[in-house]
Amino acid sequence: MAFGPNGAYARAAALGAVSGLRSMTPAAALGLRGGAAVAVSLGVAALGELAGDKHPKAPSRLTAPSLAFRALMGGVAGALIAKRLDARPEIGFALGAVAALGASVAGYSVRMMAPTRTGLPAPVVALVEDAIAVGAAMALTHTNGKTKGHDHDHDH
Repeated sequence: MAFGPNGAYARAAALGAVSGLRSMTPAAALGLRGGAAVAVSLGVAALGELAGDKHPKAPSRLTAPSLAFRALMGGVAGALIAKRLDARPEIGFALGAVAALGASVAGYSVRMMAPTRTGLPAPVVALVEDAIAVGAAMALTHTNGKTKGHDHDHDH
């Protein structure tokens, strides 16, 4: 049995985890499934985050404001996907927020140790993290039209 209606709560937690890696990416992926203005606005914010993350003076994702924002965005993404899948958004929010916090710490740890363990330069590791976040967010927000009133998710 899926975790929640249509696997909504599993998706909420997973999208929250993606927010722990890249806070705006799930929102941008959800925005792509909505209207053009929302998609453009959130897409620009997500691209800005992806670019800013590579800057040497970018703050750690583990600072209190960053963690709070990641938890908020993970919660919002979790609530939105839960609602889209006819599940309780407040449960989606809680799962997304908690998963974002855990993934923030895990992602930071991997990002710090990966260059030494793999021999890959840190910017390459960051790009791999970007690709994982974008791919996961896109996959998790594609609902195949399994919801009431959301036929814009159908494949054409």
